[in-house]
Amino acid sequence: MNLHYKSRIFFNETLNKGEKIRLQKDSGNEAEYYIIDFIECEMTENALKKPGNMFMVMYMIILCIM
Repeated sequence: MNLHYKSRIFFNETLNKGEKIRLQKDSGNEAEYYIIDFIECEMTENALKKPGNMFMVMYMIILCIM
């Protein structure tokens, strides 16, 4: 079975040119290895103010292919 995992991470500040992003496998991560095939960084506009009748949803997409 192959497990494909997509994740999105948002930073609260602008990353400076040449700044490094560290990817780290901690002792709690049980996979033998991880393959990172693509990292995309882009500048986005400031977040819009959330309307009073809405709520925040944070999500992860997990796709399993056998």
